[in-house]
Amino acid sequence: MKYFYFIVIIVSIIHNIYQLLINFKLKMPKLRELTDFDKGEIIGLWKGNHSNSDISRILGHPESTVAYIIKKYKVKGTTSNAPRTGRPAVLTETDKRQLVRIVKDNRKDSIIELTDKFNSSLEITVSTDTVRRVLHESGYYGRVAKKKPLISESNSKKRLNWCKERKNWNDEWEKIIFSDESRFEIFKNDSQKWVWRTKDEKYHKDCLQPTVKHSDGVMV
Repeated sequence: MKYFYFIVIIVSIIHNIYQLLINFKLKMPKLRELTDFDKGEIIGLWKGNHSNSDISRILGHPESTVAYIIKKYKVKGTTSNAPRTGRPAVLTETDKRQLVRIVKDNRKDSIIELTDKFNSSLEITVSTDTVRRVLHESGYYGRVAKKKPLISESNSKKRLNWCKERKNWNDEWEKIIFSDESRFEIFKNDSQKWVWRTKDEKYHKDCLQPTVKHSDGVMV
């Protein structure tokens, strides 16, 4: 029996420690990079003869952060961060928009073909990796083109009008029989085609693979 009470005490201690850790975590302030306005508030209060602890309490920033900002201001005379080092961007925003326009006009081109056309419009030369990365950042990925029957503009309008005339049908559909057919290719390559598009352009006219009936296939 004494072992049972001993286990209960141990479990209770562990539970209390866990609750203390949770409460401590909830009370911890979320760290974030201070803006120039936040830093200006700290310096303003410091110049108003407020102590570090008072500034921390008023603004809600850790006292160590307040002390660091004030020390940085005393040494450098500014609180702004130095420009971050790094390789400058190869392409400007204008260049990126130009690349997107090229893609929209050449949906079915390979990444190599797109890169060649893009480089021919620039004074610099970029790699296929750069072109692919910029396209991905703009939302364009290589996707398999959806197959849809090739329909002329006049037939598209006729089909749309046909649908509008019957959009309120209910019982009338019970008198209609629908049929379908499939085409089986014999000697022709019926492989998938790839296009560059965004996720919202799945059924965009330029992103479709038109299909037509051929005499070298079997219709079922």
